[in-house]
Amino acid sequence: MSKFCNILKEERERSGYSQQRLADKLKVARSLISQWENGICEPSINDLCKLSVILNITTDELLGMDNLETQDMIRKSLDLN
Repeated sequence: MSKFCNILKEERERSGYSQQRLADKLKVARSLISQWENGICEPSINDLCKLSVILNITTDELLGMDNLETQDMIRKSLDLN
């Protein structure tokens, strides 16, 4: 989920949210947003869905799964082709 860290930070900043403001919207501690952005821990599925709504992007985009090249790479690594 390493892409997630970078995407979250970029999208948060693009949307004009500080870590504190985003944390307030999610009703979590600001330090949790920092931990997500630094790859220390990952959001729950519920929080991931909320993030996508707040940041106005899809969960696929947040996870870096929004292009066929990434999906193909994962399919190959799972031997699904």
